[in-house]
Amino acid sequence: SIAMLFYGNPCQNGVLSAAMGLREQTCLEEDTDFLGHDIAIGAAASSGACQAVCEAHEDCRFFTWNAANELCALKSSDLGRRRHVGATSGPTHCRGCFEENIDLVGNEMAFCSAPSAVECQGHCRR
Repeated sequence: SIAMLFYGNPCQNGVLSAAMGLREQTCLEEDTDFLGHDIAIGAAASSGACQAVCEAHEDCRFFTWNAANELCALKSSDLGRRRHVGATSGPTHCRGCFEENIDLVGNEMAFCSAPSAVECQGHCRR
């Protein structure tokens, strides 16, 4: 496996919109590890940041992020699914999680820069 180092976008106040939290859908699996099939391992600040890195990597299809050590493992497969408290796993893309061309006006709790909708969602989930 190839070792990589990457970091998520640090946002001091993770919740971006109270309204968004009420409408959130997710395809992420909490307390789940996809054991094996690693193509790269590095640091990420959140599961959303890890998913964003996976999305940007040509060979990544799934990921597992470990909250205890903030390690992000990019995966070629979701085989090897097992319970692991503190791990969050999921696919490169969560289908149906976002509403395109919709602005939820008002109720903003914080603003921060995010390079993708997945990364933004990761900040909102904190």
